[in-house]
Amino acid sequence: RIGSNGLLQKTKERRSNELHPIGWVEKYVLDAALDETATTFCHDYLTLYWAVRVSPAPSPRALSRVFDKLVDRHEPLRLRFVNVGEEWNAEILPKHPVGLIIEDYGPLSKDEQAGLVIEHARRPLTALSDALFEMRLLRFGPEGAVVMMRANHAILDAYSVAQMVDDLIRLILRIPLGPPPLSYSEHTAFKDKQSLMSADEKERFWSKMLLPPPRELNLGRAAKGLGPMVPSTIGRPRCVEPVLDQTSSNRVEAWCLETGASAYAVLHAAFSETLCQLGATEAVYVNGIFGRSDASLSSYVGASIDVAPIRFVSSKRSFRESIKHVSDMIAAAAEHVPTHHLEPDSALMQTIEGAGVDPLRFWVLAPMPTGRMKSSTFSGFFDKIMRGSFSVGPITLEQVPIPSLAATDAELELTISQTVTGYQATLYADSAGYTTKDLETIAAGIRAQLARV
Repeated sequence: RIGSNGLLQKTKERRSNELHPIGWVEKYVLDAALDETATTFCHDYLTLYWAVRVSPAPSPRALSRVFDKLVDRHEPLRLRFVNVGEEWNAEILPKHPVGLIIEDYGPLSKDEQAGLVIEHARRPLTALSDALFEMRLLRFGPEGAVVMMRANHAILDAYSVAQMVDDLIRLILRIPLGPPPLSYSEHTAFKDKQSLMSADEKERFWSKMLLPPPRELNLGRAAKGLGPMVPSTIGRPRCVEPVLDQTSSNRVEAWCLETGASAYAVLHAAFSETLCQLGATEAVYVNGIFGRSDASLSSYVGASIDVAPIRFVSSKRSFRESIKHVSDMIAAAAEHVPTHHLEPDSALMQTIEGAGVDPLRFWVLAPMPTGRMKSSTFSGFFDKIMRGSFSVGPITLEQVPIPSLAATDAELELTISQTVTGYQATLYADSAGYTTKDLETIAAGIRAQLARV
């Protein structure tokens, strides 16, 4: 049952709602919630939030109806974790536990409104909270209102946020929605079936791809004698941005045109080659997230990510060859996920860790779901709201920025984005393992790789 302290308490009582097994992503987030040493930065990283200022203020009754339809359509928005018989499961509630939260504050300046939004964003929202998804209507009298959403990462990924906002706009504008998305149990069964499909072939592929483990790079935390990143070590990351000057950004586009590769593959190759050079090694594990390739998952709102490390092998001949190497590996890896062979307790991952190698140190991510946003009927809305404010008839919408306390939980991450002037990148790193000078050296290495012929 839900205890008075707001956490889900362990119980062995029979439940009327069906219980479902949980996957490795949910277990990871749940473990962080159960870890009493987990930092505030860890919990912030595992919380997704978004806020938009709306003027004039929407009707509380109308927005409440929209909210009810949204959570009724997407089961993960009504999910909570329960412990029954010493085992954690997912439970889908028949109704959202708190509903739309409406708060009246009276007239406040935009700065005061933004401060209030950030204050709400900083409140704990872990995998043990009463509601793992919440929507607030903060009303400020004649000054309009702010609609704010928060969700725990256990139930949503970045793609889902874009899909959810798409559905939200349709409900507000009374535009018909598409066919019903998969239920939580249907999604679980679908992903499990995909993971078991061609299981032997997947095991052979990933064993060949990842073994033998490369030598652990003597960089960052390893060079300082520190262990792998865990919930208790996650803090405010050190950051260097922009990584690319305009010349380097232009070179990314030129490499894309010349090789037919994506900007992600080009920058992945530059980052990986730099790590190998600085670590004086020929190979390194670099992780990434694979998008949804199956149409069955296109409308699903929930955690549905596939994560995989790539064993990058340095090329001494040309950067063009490095780009092809990354592109080929990403394409091949995409055909062999999802798979249980990459889960933390699998024999393969245990073999790698048993060799004294942490396969999760380095990441390349493009966190903004640009593909999903561009495919939306409201792609123009997404573009404009990300750039500031715009109006639709008498309604003005303006994004309220919420600065993140922790942009990553990784030791070292290259984050890729696209701006009006071209591709850009940011380096985030564990501040205990890397100095600003260390990151500037890595950034210079990436630019040097892009300049190779």
